[in-house]
Amino acid sequence: MWMRCWPVWVVALAGWGSTAVAGTREDGPAAGEGPTPIDAQALPGLAAARIGHLGNAYAVVEVELGVADLQLMVRDRSGAPLGSFDRVADAFSSDGRALRFATNAGMFHPGGAPVGLAVVEGVELAPLETRFGAPGNFYLAPNGVFWIDEDGSAHVDETGAFATLRPADVWMATQSGPMLVIHGELHPAFRPESVNAHVRSGVGVLPDGRVALVMSLAPVPFYDLASLFRDVLHVQDALYLDGAISRMFAPELGLTAPAGGFGPILAVGSPPVEGRVCPVHDGRR
Repeated sequence: MWMRCWPVWVVALAGWGSTAVAGTREDGPAAGEGPTPIDAQALPGLAAARIGHLGNAYAVVEVELGVADLQLMVRDRSGAPLGSFDRVADAFSSDGRALRFATNAGMFHPGGAPVGLAVVEGVELAPLETRFGAPGNFYLAPNGVFWIDEDGSAHVDETGAFATLRPADVWMATQSGPMLVIHGELHPAFRPESVNAHVRSGVGVLPDGRVALVMSLAPVPFYDLASLFRDVLHVQDALYLDGAISRMFAPELGLTAPAGGFGPILAVGSPPVEGRVCPVHDGRR
């Protein structure tokens, strides 16, 4: 079983102001200027770059599981929603750790409860949603699940396939939609000529098993984000995380604007301070 001595934190959230977003887009290198790597010594298991694709810039953060600890954040151990990147950072800080990366990771109900499956350290917080046809991107079939098994391997599966598989070793999971790439093919609803553009984010698993988390730094259509995963990152299966409210905390890429009003968040913290005793989680989710 893939176990580690790290505190459990899980998140709830609504939208950001457009002013802060515009500021982050204008800072840092423009599309096509080359990668801006994270310091591997300071942030083991993480690599980050701004890359250009079809005329727009994207932030790409790659996580090597087993070296960096990617966690799903929903609420704290008292059951209270964390609600912002700042509060997630405070949660890490209370255990002697620093927040190194974060991005919102799926749709949510009022109050922050996840829409669809959410699993944290093997505990199911919300069940798999198998309905289709309701309004919203989540229900644009097929949608899917990003999950990590107990051995520390990452997966992206279409919801129907996940429901059929029903793996017993799910350590972490978040459901969202639509799927961006399905077995190497773009979602059939996406069109390159679409004018439906928003800041968008997604997740996929690279050929070497690392997790790729991507956010556009300007409004883009679904087709552009999906083709980045398939044609640039060579990802076979990728999942949409969120749209207009998508944000990312990645200081090495100049993405540090305050953010709040989300549902689930994927985050990476620095390793625990050597010799620090990890607190026992009280089980309250």
